[in-house]
Amino acid sequence: MNRFIKYYATVLFLTLLSFSVWSQDRPRIAKPKAIKKKKEVYQLVHNVVKLNIPGLLVRSFGAQYERKLNRSKSFAMGVIYRPNFKTPILNIIMQDTNFTASAETLMMLKSSRYRSLMLTPEFRFYFKKKTPRGLYLAPFLRYKHEMLSSNFRYQESANGGILKTGVYKNRSDAFGAGILFGLQVLTKKKVTIDFWFLGPWAGIQFTKNSSEIPAASLNEFDKAYIESVTEGYNDRFALDNTYQWSNTGFGNSGSGFTLGLRMFGIHIGYSF
Repeated sequence: MNRFIKYYATVLFLTLLSFSVWSQDRPRIAKPKAIKKKKEVYQLVHNVVKLNIPGLLVRSFGAQYERKLNRSKSFAMGVIYRPNFKTPILNIIMQDTNFTASAETLMMLKSSRYRSLMLTPEFRFYFKKKTPRGLYLAPFLRYKHEMLSSNFRYQESANGGILKTGVYKNRSDAFGAGILFGLQVLTKKKVTIDFWFLGPWAGIQFTKNSSEIPAASLNEFDKAYIESVTEGYNDRFALDNTYQWSNTGFGNSGSGFTLGLRMFGIHIGYSF
């Protein structure tokens, strides 16, 4: 009996030993590594800062910041500033064959200076859900402020017809909304090119003309002369020539419907 027990114990020991050796020599099968899909350029971009390079050629500084919201949407805020410079309004008016003006009015146009500020918030919807890359449609709001000033000559008949010079100011503020169609291109170098093709907008415009001159010594003829000199400006800004006079000057104001167009622009930017 003991002989059989020793025999089976020996066989069991050798079996366990051979199994242990076999399991150690058996090559282990490596688990396949998960292949990470490389992200596309647009997936790495959440912010874009852009500058309107062509606008600098016409003394206009334009910049925009765009923030990605999700795969199909973004929010952008744009600003355009034109510093005080000699306005080309004279060339525009002179192209109108129906425009006639006195020498005093022409002098006023030539001395004019212009500056403006525009703020444009917009929401962008990208068609292929690759924000901020590809074709997009952007509803936007716009605030537009313009200031135009120029010199004009007038006389005081009560003081022997002495010629004096005053400063005429025109202020315009417009609020509107529109829609823009464009295309934005991203590169691996983090350079961004943003084209827009068409952006009509409409709104309401408030305009005010004023001049601070000592008007206490002006008679009715002197006032009528000033109104005739500045009538060219009033016609262009849809204002009548009925001024409200005081001892410190004159002015008038008005409001009306206005149309605008953001057309064929380009921004060059940096994405991150």
